[in-house]
Amino acid sequence: MRVPGCTLWLGDFRGAELNEELGNLTAAYDNVALVLQTAPDNRFAHELAADYARKLSRYDAAIAHINTLLRLSPKEQYEPLQEQLADLELSRAKHDLAADPAALQRSVEGILRKHRDFPAALSELARIEHSQQRNESAAKLWAKAFNNSGNTTYLKSLAGMYLRASNPALAVSSVRAAVETRESNDSSDPR
Repeated sequence: MRVPGCTLWLGDFRGAELNEELGNLTAAYDNVALVLQTAPDNRFAHELAADYARKLSRYDAAIAHINTLLRLSPKEQYEPLQEQLADLELSRAKHDLAADPAALQRSVEGILRKHRDFPAALSELARIEHSQQRNESAAKLWAKAFNNSGNTTYLKSLAGMYLRASNPALAVSSVRAAVETRESNDSSDPR
């Protein structure tokens, strides 16, 4: 493991790596926490801590580390960190609110207000809409998730919804419309 910055913490980073290899993520997280006690602005330690916290379902801790990274990192790293933050917020909501669909929906809508058009949140909202028999709304959300990401998983969800409802014609036309919209957006994008 190549550790950016000071070699003073190399033993703690190596301990984290060994504990991760042994499957002890709690100890790995604790090793990285030791680094952060003496070097609270160590970006590499925050990256590792966020990853370990996410794997341990400690979403609040992971979110705190990503927020620190947003403060410490150069502007060119802002967008990928924002995506990680949105993903963590969505994971936390799904973990904490799985038993309360209405609260989960409100939380996902809040995530979308904060992280506009985040594809995974759009897909989760589509899943919720579909579970409440609001298929037209779900279809629009899955199409939007696909258009924002290019990830065909969202098209599969869209098509699958209509196929399970024994409506293959609507499955095909919805997927076709989503693909045509994305192609149209891509051809008009000046990049």
